Amino acid sequence: MVILKGEKRCEYFLAKQRPDGFIRHFVLTAVPFLGTEGELIGIVESFNDITDFEQAKAVIKTERDKLKRILGNLVEGVSIIGQDYVIEYQSEVSKRYFRDCLGQFCFKVMKQSDVPCEDCLMHRAIQTETIQMGEFVLSNEQNYEATYHPFTDLDGKKKVIVLFKDTTEIKAAMAAASRTKHLTILGELAAGIAHEINNPINGIINYAQILMDMSGESGQSWDVASRILKEGDRIAGIVNRLLSFARGNREGKLYVSIRNILLDSLTLTAIHLRRNYVIVKTDISADLPQIMAQPQELEQAF
Repeated sequence: MVILKGEKRCEYFLAKQRPDGFIRHFVLTAVPFLGTEGELIGIVESFNDITDFEQAKAVIKTERDKLKRILGNLVEGVSIIGQDYVIEYQSEVSKRYFRDCLGQFCFKVMKQSDVPCEDCLMHRAIQTETIQMGEFVLSNEQNYEATYHPFTDLDGKKKVIVLFKDTTEIKAAMAAASRTKHLTILGELAAGIAHEINNPINGIINYAQILMDMSGESGQSWDVASRILKEGDRIAGIVNRLLSFARGNREGKLYVSIRNILLDSLTLTAIHLRRNYVIVKTDISADLPQIMAQPQELEQAF
């Protein structure tokens, strides 16, 4: 009917089911058949079997949808980068990492640079036809691990598929673990040194007490011995507090004096403060009420 109304050519897509249930797809093309005077004599119809083409389209669509689902469920971000440094594809995860950067240069997005990297892992992967790995940090302090997989695209050009993994939290956890290990080693070292100091200090205190007992309660010898005893006790107190701090005692909360804990903390840091020309003056009321707390934790906080 369309041809009869003056159309020069029309096409229709048809699907015909065979007796065995198989469906074949056709393109029906109709053109007018004109006489010598240009009058319409009839219609010429031709059928083109496109079953294989339609099946190939269905397979491609299925594989494309499958690939999208795979990429959508990957933890890593995926990008395709050409030899000209242009980003040609980004998965949704990659867009969350770096925003939508299609058509932009990879070195601009990942390295915040205006020129390509000197040792470009993308070019190295393509030239050596091997997988390359590297790490980089964005300006917002986000850490990423990148893996470059070389391949040849349908257009015959060499490109790389890049997998990006956000390692920011892993790096932070590793740094925290390293700091904890370092502090543990320092604590063990401090405890060892404190034990070594304790032995001669106890000897000094004992000798000072003997001198005091031999000198009576007056005279220069008694005065000197009492000063030695007082300073020895002070050193022993510092060592004990250092040991307690190093052990990180967590035996529970008890009623403690904030004043005493603060003074103990200042004793441990006094040398460091003096070395940095810091003068500390304290004015702490002696009748402050005791509180329920873990003393070592408060000492560490102070």
